[in-house]
This record gives sequence, structure tokens and C-alpha cells, in this order.
Amino acid sequence: MGVGILPPFGDDHIQVPGTRALKEEVAPGADVSGDKFANLKRHPKHHDVILQPQPSDDPNDPLNWSRLRKEMLFISIMLCTSAVAVIGPIFIPAFSSMAAEFDRDLTAIANLNGILVMMLGITSFIGIALGRVFGKRPFLVFTMVLEIIGLACAAKSSGYWSLYGSRILQGLGIGGFACVGNALISDVFFLHEQGTRIALWQFAWVFSVNASPLVSSHIIATHGWRMAFWAALGYTTFCSVFYFLAAPETTYVRQEPISVATTPPETESEGKEIEMGVASAQPALEHGAGPQFPARKSPFSLWNGIMTDDSILLVLSRPFVVGLTPPIFWSLITYGIFFTGTIVTGATFSQIFAVAPYNLDTVSVGNISSIGPLLGSIIGFASSGPLADFAARTLARRNRGYFEPEMYLVLMLPAFVFCLAGFVGWGHSVANGAPRIVPAAMIAIAYLGSTFGFSGTIMYASVAFPARGGDAFGIMMLAKSAIAFGLLFVANTWLATVGPVAFYGAWAGLTCGTAFLALPLYIFGKRIRLWTSKNSMLGWTTR
Repeated sequence: MGVGILPPFGDDHIQVPGTRALKEEVAPGADVSGDKFANLKRHPKHHDVILQPQPSDDPNDPLNWSRLRKEMLFISIMLCTSAVAVIGPIFIPAFSSMAAEFDRDLTAIANLNGILVMMLGITSFIGIALGRVFGKRPFLVFTMVLEIIGLACAAKSSGYWSLYGSRILQGLGIGGFACVGNALISDVFFLHEQGTRIALWQFAWVFSVNASPLVSSHIIATHGWRMAFWAALGYTTFCSVFYFLAAPETTYVRQEPISVATTPPETESEGKEIEMGVASAQPALEHGAGPQFPARKSPFSLWNGIMTDDSILLVLSRPFVVGLTPPIFWSLITYGIFFTGTIVTGATFSQIFAVAPYNLDTVSVGNISSIGPLLGSIIGFASSGPLADFAARTLARRNRGYFEPEMYLVLMLPAFVFCLAGFVGWGHSVANGAPRIVPAAMIAIAYLGSTFGFSGTIMYASVAFPARGGDAFGIMMLAKSAIAFGLLFVANTWLATVGPVAFYGAWAGLTCGTAFLALPLYIFGKRIRLWTSKNSMLGWTTR
């Protein structure tokens, strides 16, 4: 094919899940106004762009909402995402002082974050499934209520175990917008509108996570760590009310899509092309499908009926089988390693910088644990999306106009390079007592590489088997939370035992090792996807 991705054995033209046409080629002289195209709705200004998904004629269809209503929903998503994202690292700058206050070691304090991450994964997994059955709005309102209760309990906690219990509630609450924010955007915006908004949603999460210690350190230094939870409670309550008033249910049952050609033509055509734009990433739908559940009584309603014929048992069990497919299995392990690297190393900031030779106070620990990761993550998210799009367009042109999910795996190359340099440099700079600007720079580079790793694995998993993108994301969230939860039990002891060079070197090896496995997956990925779709045990999960 000219891009290093091996075609299926014996047939270059067989249909493979995830392979898509970026442009649909039409033979010379063909009538593009025929039945196949005449009923498809198009962009009002750019008529060569076919709207995908195709909106119905029903005014309740979220795709038909007014621009104001759509943007208000998007603002509510951004606000609530930022509100839940700040909770995890909110007391990272105070690890050492909280350990002294509760008479616990650093591992016990780190486990306050570990249990939150584990609960986040459980809620995310269940939420994706229940949102498919009952709709997203009741789940999101419920999780935000849990978040508010958890923050109030933390602010009033009097001991370690009461704070631990509050972190369980907070983790369950965080899972809502952590797992379905992108699905909300996909429900309401057309495909050619989604890219920028999903990137902004990811940016809201990353910015809030990394800015949280920067802000909370000043509050903790002046008023104590409980006041940081009171501040988060006020902001979360405001965001929750805004979402309740601005965001109706977005789940909408659509007619089954019509299959469009996703296999390369036998010969290259020089005929007229119908530009699919970004919209070509999904199959076209026939319009005119009405709602298949009872009409909503009110925009504020929390119940709009059952949204699918699938049983709850099926939607809860299917992600586990999806996780056994080779592309998703690699994705969940790789995503879990990259995510855990940031969580586990984040739990070591106080252990390193609050003692000799640095002896930093709470505010300074907050600064160094926030500014470096924030800069690295911002640069990573700002560049990973455009780099992925550029790679996909460039490689697809060389591939006769056809996109393969493996084209997103090019992001694992910068992930490999930056994680190797960042983690190894981080360990050696700390071990040698280098000026704190040096480890801070290495932290930024390591988080830059991790961001490329996040983006590459999520992008690949979401399009490898398009029909099961939600199931793939759900099992990835659960897996990465389980990995992080387990490793947080040993992270601080591990660092104290082996030292920073070996500790951060191990994370360099783990992240780079999983990133390197993207190379054989890039080469053989299309054959693996075809084999999976035909496998008697796994094939049903790809459709």
C-alpha cells in the first residue's frame, strides 16, 4: 500500500473494520445527484461536505438544536469537566504535612488518590454502559451530586478514614464527565465540528488537573487543606447547577447506518471526487428517522425512557470481551502504563522536593508539581491533534485516499522519545541534586511524552472497531484505574528503596516498551483487525 501497513492476505480489497475512505471516488461521468447522494443532507455553506451523522427531521434531534443551545451545552461540559478534574491532585502539595497530621506514611496518603482513581474507573465503566441504556443526563446529575457530597465530607473530615471515605464518593462523582464528555459532544455536533471541541474538552481536563496544585498550594499554605475542599465544593456546585439548567438529554436513537464503501477500489480513478471532509470518518446515515423513544416532557427531565434494546447485562459484559481483541488489549495496557506513570510519579513530588537537598515548602512543591506537567501537557495536546490529523491525511493520500487506524500510531514515536528523555533525565537530575529548574524541565518533557501516548492510544482504540468505540474506552478507563490503584500502594516505598535513577528509569522502560510495540501493530494491524472480525469468539464484538 505504500505506507508500511500490510494488506490482508490474498485480497487488498476486502472490507476491514476501521478502514475508511477519506474521499469517495466516483467514476467519470457518473451522476452524483443519483439516489445514493440525493437524500443526504449537506453543510449549509460548504455543499461538498456531507453532514455526518445525518440529522433527522425531528426537532428533538440534538443535531437540530439551535446554535445557542448547542454552545450552552458545550460550556456546561467544559465547566463540569474542569470542576471534577481539580479534585484528584488537590492536596498533592500537602502530602508531607498531611502524613504528619494523620501520623501516616506517604504511601497511606498516596492511597487517598489511589482509591479515587479506582472509583473513577469503576464509575466510568458503568456510566458508559448505563448511559447507553438510560441516557447520559440522569447518570451525570447523579455523579455530580455524589461529587458535591464527597467534597462536603472531605471539608468536614476529622481523620484519615473519614477523608478516605470522602475520596471514594469523590472518585465515583468524577467518573461522569471523565467518561462521557466526548460522547456528549458527538451527540450534538456534526463530525466536522467535533475535533476542535473534543480537543478543548481534553484541554479543560488536563489544564485543570495540572493547575490544581498550583492554586491549592496557596490555599493550603494560608488556610489549610480542608479549605481547598470548601473552595472546590463552591465551584463544583455552581458548575452542576449550570449543567442541570443548560444541558437536556443528548442521547438519540437513530436509524441504522447505510454502509458506504470502505475498501480501496480495484483501480485508481481520475474521476470527480465528492469531498467527505472530516465527515467521512463515519458512515453516512439516511435522514428522516424519527425518535424511537417517548418525546421528552421537559428539557430538565431526568427520565426519557429506555434508549436501546440491549440488556444491561450485555452492555456491562461486552467491554470485557472487546478488551480481549488484540488492538484494544494493547491500547488498554499502553494507556494504563502512560496514565499510571503520571499518577505514580505525581505522588512522589513531596517525597522528593519537601526534603533535602531541596527542602521546599508547600507552595513551592505545588509550583514544581504543577507548572512542569501543565506546560508539557498543554504542548502535547496542542500538537498531538494536528500531528495526528496531518499524519492521517498524508498517509491516506499515499494509500489511495483510504484511512487506516494504524496511521494514528505515529504519535507513539514522539511518546517514546520524550518519555525516554524525560523520565531518565528526571531520575538523574534528582539523584545528583541538580537545581530544581532541571528536574522541573525533565518533568515537563516526561508529561509531554505521556500526552502523546494518551492521545495515540485513545485515537487508535476509538477507530480500530468504530462500532465498539464506547466499549473500548470504558474498558480502558477501568484498566488504567486498576493499574494505577495497585501501583500507588508501592510507589513511595519503591522510590525510597531503589532511588530516583532506578525508579524513574523503570517508568522510562515501561512507557517506551509499550510504545515500541506500536511498530509491529502498525505493520500488521490491518491483518489483525480482519482476523479479529472473523474470529468465532471475538468477531461479534467488532460489529
